[in-house]
Amino acid sequence: MTEADVPLIGKRSYVPDHKVYFADFTDEDEAYFVAGTLNSTLIQEYIESHTIQIQVSNIFKHLSIPEYDPTDKDHRQLVKAAKDAHAAKSAKTRQVLLAEIDKIADRVLT
Repeated sequence: MTEADVPLIGKRSYVPDHKVYFADFTDEDEAYFVAGTLNSTLIQEYIESHTIQIQVSNIFKHLSIPEYDPTDKDHRQLVKAAKDAHAAKSAKTRQVLLAEIDKIADRVLT
């Protein structure tokens, strides 16, 4: 689980609110793989077409993301792109990486 330093308190885990889905992973690469697929345009458009922006939806019971396979080249590339986008220092760099995520996720998901 990812943590952050909270001023005057110390390290604390991130906790989602009621509009955020929480998934616990023991494998960091698997978590980045899922994050990469969920942040792809293909999945975002699917989610947006099935939900109302102000309501929590149960969309994930209808969404099938492939299981992470560390031996699959596209899966490994998606993990790297998602990690790089997460660490990007500028919006421009992040946009380039998100475009790369879209291309890789299209191959993984179709």
